[in-house]
Amino acid sequence: MSLGRSRIPPVYTMSLCDGSAAKIECTDLEKDLGIMIDSGLTFVEHMHMVSKKANGIMAVIGRT
Repeated sequence: MSLGRSRIPPVYTMSLCDGSAAKIECTDLEKDLGIMIDSGLTFVEHMHMVSKKANGIMAVIGRT
């Protein structure tokens, strides 16, 4: 994942033991320390995940 406003996606490669290069694929969303971070730093997916979990807990409490 690359952070910033650049429109051109960077291309990352990693050298392998045999001397060849492997392309590393880019992602738009990553989970780090329990927080979902997207490339625009908006945390929309994280807020959606947390609210979904809270609603599930409230549903269990309501059923009991």
